[in-house]
Amino acid sequence: MDELLALKGVKLGVVVAITLALLWMSHRQPAIARHRGWTMIIIGLVIVGFGDALNIYATTPAGQALASAYVLDLVRYSAWTLGNVLLAVGFWHWLPLVVAIKEAKEELKQANELLESQVVQRTAELKSANNKLHHDLEERKRVEQSIRHMAHHDALTGLPNRALFRDRLTHAMAQADRYHQKLAVMFLDLDRFKAINDTLGHNVGDQLLKIAAERLRSCVRDCDTVARLGGDEFTVVVEDIIEDHDAAAVAQKILDTLSQPFNLYGHEVFISVSVGVTLYPSDDENADNLLRNADSAMYRAKEFGRNNFQFYVADMNVKARERLMLESSLRRALDRDEFMLYYQPRVDLLSGRVIGAEALLRWRHPEMGLVPPSEFIPILDETGMIIPVGDWALREACRQNRDWQDRGLPPIRVAVNLSVRQFIQKDLADTIIRALDDTGLSAEHLELEITEDLLLEHNQTNINTLSRLKNLGIHISIDDFGTGYSSLSYLKRLPIDTLKIDQSFVRDIGTDPDNKAIASAIIAMARSLHLNVLAEGVETDEQLAFLRAQGCNEIQGFSFSHPLPAQEFEQLLRDGRQMRLLQGLSGYYVNTVNSPPLTH
Repeated sequence: MDELLALKGVKLGVVVAITLALLWMSHRQPAIARHRGWTMIIIGLVIVGFGDALNIYATTPAGQALASAYVLDLVRYSAWTLGNVLLAVGFWHWLPLVVAIKEAKEELKQANELLESQVVQRTAELKSANNKLHHDLEERKRVEQSIRHMAHHDALTGLPNRALFRDRLTHAMAQADRYHQKLAVMFLDLDRFKAINDTLGHNVGDQLLKIAAERLRSCVRDCDTVARLGGDEFTVVVEDIIEDHDAAAVAQKILDTLSQPFNLYGHEVFISVSVGVTLYPSDDENADNLLRNADSAMYRAKEFGRNNFQFYVADMNVKARERLMLESSLRRALDRDEFMLYYQPRVDLLSGRVIGAEALLRWRHPEMGLVPPSEFIPILDETGMIIPVGDWALREACRQNRDWQDRGLPPIRVAVNLSVRQFIQKDLADTIIRALDDTGLSAEHLELEITEDLLLEHNQTNINTLSRLKNLGIHISIDDFGTGYSSLSYLKRLPIDTLKIDQSFVRDIGTDPDNKAIASAIIAMARSLHLNVLAEGVETDEQLAFLRAQGCNEIQGFSFSHPLPAQEFEQLLRDGRQMRLLQGLSGYYVNTVNSPPLTH
């Protein structure tokens, strides 16, 4: 009996607990409480709970005394029936809600899974975007570093450019001031680089510049600076100079290093360098002035024959300004008709007669008068003005020669110098043909002089150009023969008529056995190749006698005549002036006489 009562108590407790739980849920979820099935369930639970409580109460003496057992049973069972009916109806009404909740939970689960998938995907995208952003930032840093490097370094050699050089020079000057030191600024220019670049091509020229840059780096310390300003111009800052001879030692090391042969795509090429040196703070305390001083000293080195170094002295800036003024005047000289040609006779050593002339460019400045060719021709070549001026000289020489013929003088051959820049022009042959056609001069009366520099690369293009000119009937000669570095093998391959022995070999024939041997060798070689030989710069009877004895064909020099203006040269031809060659006991000597006037 007691156990049954306990079970009934437990049942009532469960019903009460469920009821309270559902009431708590309705409080937390008002939307559920508003469902009609929910109300039936609550009422049903309350009625069932009432029946259970009455069932327990009926077992007590008070309950038994209150009513008969029949009445209590009727009330208890009615409550149980009504409560369960309400619960059944309530659950039936609530079933769709339960299903909906279940479906909602399933959808929520799926939504959570989708959300988690999207979160994972988005996280991966964010990670990828972050990695890309990091890569882009690194790439941007690299590009910025590259741009900064390009802005301050030469693209070809990797050396500092002018901007970085000036910054480092300024810093080095500040360091020198702080520690009471000296430094040297050097300005370097590669000699003959333009000839190499024009004849062998820009690829070879670029390779030469790269190797030259590496060699320059090897000549200085890590704390020093080597920079390329452009073209074939380099600068060097040598810090912590104790004595002037320290700078001289570095400059000499540079000369020695760059004088070694360059192997460029199968070509062995030699160059030299002209170096100008200025010292800080003794020469100047301004960076721009120091660079200008070193530049002036470099030009002085070129004036001294190149392949040397010169220290700056105060009067050099005056000469640099004069050179700038000269260049400015040169740019207007052609338009102002300030150029003219002088003609130096070429004499046949067998007959003594004038058989030709070399046309030499002269410039009559309106204020300075005749300017020495050594002062203005290098400027023409460096600035590129040599092309229009050279074209004018060619046309003027052809016109003048034809004019002499029209005036009744016998035809002679006039030689015109071609610079490297002129020769590499694609329309060179056409330009010469037009000059001949326009002036009416026969091609056989024109000779073109080229230098050995132009033949550094005797490629098919050069051969074709020379062959085309030769086929027209134009004579080809090599000027200043023996002063270049090129191979002699081209003499057999190229259509050459004459070798001109450079005056540096002729000048000391009487006193220098080496020059005498060189001149003899050139003459012998030319004769074996059936080439004409002309000696330049002949000034003495001793030189004449030696050259004629060796079999030289022609001479040109002050011993017979200086270069003459066109009218004076014409008069020389009309007077029949010639060189009489007599043989004495000691060899050949000459007398200058006038033969009967030349007539056509």
